[in-house]
Amino acid sequence: MGACMDLAKLDLKKLHIFNLVAKHGGLRPAASRLRMTVSGVSFSIRRLEEQLKVELFRRTPNRLILTTAGRQLVESTEALLSAFDKILSSSALEELHPDRVSISVNSDLAWYFVPRISAFLKQYPSVELGISIKNSADALRSVEAGETDMAIGSFTDVPNSLEITPIIMTSLTLAVLNGHPLASRKQIRVEDLSEYKVLIAGSSSARIGKTRWAMHGLIEAGNCQTACDLVEAGVGVGLIHTFCSCRAPAGKFHLIDLGRLFGARTFSAILRKQAEGRSTLLMRLKDALLDGAAV
Repeated sequence: MGACMDLAKLDLKKLHIFNLVAKHGGLRPAASRLRMTVSGVSFSIRRLEEQLKVELFRRTPNRLILTTAGRQLVESTEALLSAFDKILSSSALEELHPDRVSISVNSDLAWYFVPRISAFLKQYPSVELGISIKNSADALRSVEAGETDMAIGSFTDVPNSLEITPIIMTSLTLAVLNGHPLASRKQIRVEDLSEYKVLIAGSSSARIGKTRWAMHGLIEAGNCQTACDLVEAGVGVGLIHTFCSCRAPAGKFHLIDLGRLFGARTFSAILRKQAEGRSTLLMRLKDALLDGAAV
């Protein structure tokens, strides 16, 4: 079998999948532990058999049975995979890349984390920190794929493979210029906003997208700062995160909390649960970013 194997095309992931299937005697239990689809596990086994040019399992209606070649491969790879497990679950992985970590931040929250990131880098000057600005959907996919170590945004339907920690809870606030007709209202209704162009951070538009006025006067401004800039330019009224209202130009804006109309929203940090690659450095960065957060 060894003479037929092309090591340049063989990867540890396929061997790991094969060993789990061999250990549990079926595709479904292995798929459950790997958080993969059954068809994905089956495809990986087929590709491994093609690369090795041997049949590893004899297929029966209810079970996969190891062939002689399959048993030999299990015996040959158990020690190898065990050694890698020890490396990945210990501080040895940190020693390989001790100072490299990546995060993504929602654009509305970037300003809030700048001083925390700055303090972290001063404490750990040798760190290679990659920072990207992503919307919540892209950030979640990036963490799932292992492209980003940690992401901060507003997430729904977070898979079980990810750990989620709430950071900031915020409502929406109406931002208008001083002297605007809405500034004198004691109570704002959704109908009151229908008369104006409404500028809103794109990450919040889904929360109000089904309302009647949003279909006619909603402009997605990208983030709260851009929404405030457009309000200041006289384009319309703004709906910004209450958390970001402190950044509205002082003396120019009148701010009204609309939590009664639109409820609250939570921004959280997500990262992978599995121990592999979970470095002490990443956990220290997480603590630094959460320090003093308004949960």
